[in-house]
Amino acid sequence: MAFFSLFKNQNKPRGFQLQHRYYDERKERLAQLGQEAPQNREARKQRLHDAWTSNRRLKTSSKNQFLRSAAIVLALLVLASLLLR
Repeated sequence: MAFFSLFKNQNKPRGFQLQHRYYDERKERLAQLGQEAPQNREARKQRLHDAWTSNRRLKTSSKNQFLRSAAIVLALLVLASLLLR
């Protein structure tokens, strides 16, 4: 009789609950931009101006980087030609 009492008071197994985790990066970024959006026209104008000037600085730095790397290659070629003589 003691054998049947072992099965009588067992806990029922918990159910499996799968919660999908989906992160929409675009939606999150749009929501963040909506909160940070400037309300007046002058603030929007200033924000656009700042974005344009930062892009210009990046382009000029890439030109400087190209000139620097070309100068290094030229210096290495001159050094190699002097060493091989």
